[in-house]
Amino acid sequence: MQRAFTVFVVALAFAAALLAGVDADAHWQNCGKPSDLFKVQTLTLNPPQPVAGKNLTINIHGLLTKPVTSGKITFTVFYESNNKWQQLPTSPYYFNICDVTSCPVKAGPKSFIQSVFIPSFTPTTVPYKGNCTIYDQAVQEVTCISYTTNIAPGL
Repeated sequence: MQRAFTVFVVALAFAAALLAGVDADAHWQNCGKPSDLFKVQTLTLNPPQPVAGKNLTINIHGLLTKPVTSGKITFTVFYESNNKWQQLPTSPYYFNICDVTSCPVKAGPKSFIQSVFIPSFTPTTVPYKGNCTIYDQAVQEVTCISYTTNIAPGL
């Protein structure tokens, strides 16, 4: 599960490198169902707003209620253009959970901390949003996290 979230973070950073933002903090919310297997308790960014040319550290803490033996990750990215949200042409991205973490993933408290570098060439004029949904071996939703963010210009 930890590497699955690494993929989420790397995909978020990759999206940030391709897309852009304006001066506003990143925001996330649970887009899942009450029956989701992973309950995100906290998700924080440091700094609170991603900055071009700087490291971004993501902290995710939560509880996995059942073991996960296999599954997939779907990551979708949208950018704003002419006041409309457009799906990134290469999105969605799909990953096999067991390609990014050791399976099975045991139930219990899970913590993840990952730092990623936001390239200095990241444009800073277009906001973006998206979601990351993880499914288990029975195609039951493990978790869904949606986000909106902007990238601040580096100094």
